[in-house]
Amino acid sequence: MSVISLVNVQLLNNPAKFSDDFKIEITFECSEELKHDLEWKLTYVGSSKSADHDQVLDSILVGPIPVGVSKFVMECPPPSHELIPQQEVVSVTVMLLSGLYNENEFVRVGYYVNNEYSKDEYKEEPPKKVIIEDVVRNILVEKPRVTKFNIPWDNEQGKDDEKKEFDMQNKEVEEEEEDDDDESEEEEESEEDEEEEEEEEEEVLEEEELEEEEDDDEPDLKRQKTD
Repeated sequence: MSVISLVNVQLLNNPAKFSDDFKIEITFECSEELKHDLEWKLTYVGSSKSADHDQVLDSILVGPIPVGVSKFVMECPPPSHELIPQQEVVSVTVMLLSGLYNENEFVRVGYYVNNEYSKDEYKEEPPKKVIIEDVVRNILVEKPRVTKFNIPWDNEQGKDDEKKEFDMQNKEVEEEEEDDDDESEEEEESEEDEEEEEEEEEEVLEEEELEEEEDDDEPDLKRQKTD
């Protein structure tokens, strides 16, 4: 059972310019006393093709943590657009808010981020070089993706068997996430396979029909020779 429960995450300045800071109000509840601080980290995914462009915008420690409900505001600088591939600056991407205890991630909240130009002329014909001053970000707060991980808390520290069990459970959670992401691709592949199978069946049927026609012709030819 998790000692920390995430109650609410609110984006205080959304939409905003790409160059504006992120202001996030985080509310959580603690069910028992903790010996250490909590760490909260915000990561911006710079490219859908490679994790090399991910940027950790900020990482802060919050503590000491009292039992009950706590609330704080996390302010993070914007990502550096120069570290993002130019063709992916103005596009849809993802940002991740992570909660950690003793370097173990216990919760992750993912949001889609839509970056687009505010001027219609740039929307219709994007400039070759990104004009970052005109780019506006809009975080889709209505559909966050919350993933919870089991970690050893203070009363469970030092139990190797439990730590292994937590690792196995978290691995299953991550695999389920990957399966969800690949679901649409698998459906497309299955549809393609079905189409290929149908085409192969049609070819086989055509070949069988041709063979039957040849067999039917052979007796007629023999009859003509005997006559």
